[in-house]
Amino acid sequence: MAPEQPTNPDNQPIVPRPESSGSDGKQRESSAHPVEIPQSLIDPDMPMVKHVAGIAESNSRALGGGTQTALVLGMLYQLQHELTESKRESRERGLKVDELNTRLTTTLVSEASLKAQVRFERDHRNTRALLLTIGGASFAMAIEVLKVEPSLAVGLGLIAVVCFVCGWIGVPRSKSE
Repeated sequence: MAPEQPTNPDNQPIVPRPESSGSDGKQRESSAHPVEIPQSLIDPDMPMVKHVAGIAESNSRALGGGTQTALVLGMLYQLQHELTESKRESRERGLKVDELNTRLTTTLVSEASLKAQVRFERDHRNTRALLLTIGGASFAMAIEVLKVEPSLAVGLGLIAVVCFVCGWIGVPRSKSE
């Protein structure tokens, strides 16, 4: 006995019974025209699209016929195209990020160097002022002593010159700073 079919409120079957089961060997070949895919649409980097296009060209009913095959192939092509574009954009953004990282590193190194120079100048500002003061005082004393003791005046003059040079040019920086 056949299973009972579901019915609607009017007692009519919801799903009609097929006239043929399709397994009796009397099937006919489809009259649908084979789907032809332009080769320009098939990118070798798109293997899924290539395989589906091959199935469509073989006029297989596995994908449901011509219209469904064209629709599935169109959707796959669109998705593959979007994937390719996303990968390209990702590569471009990666290169831009690398460039910006390089520029950031260069800027940070430059900033650290400038901060070290400012810190050195700030730390040694008093030393330079002291050297200029000692140089001025030595020079003044050398002039006063020149009349009495010329050899002492020359020594004080040399001390004054060394103090002026170090005060104006600056104290040489050590390698560790």
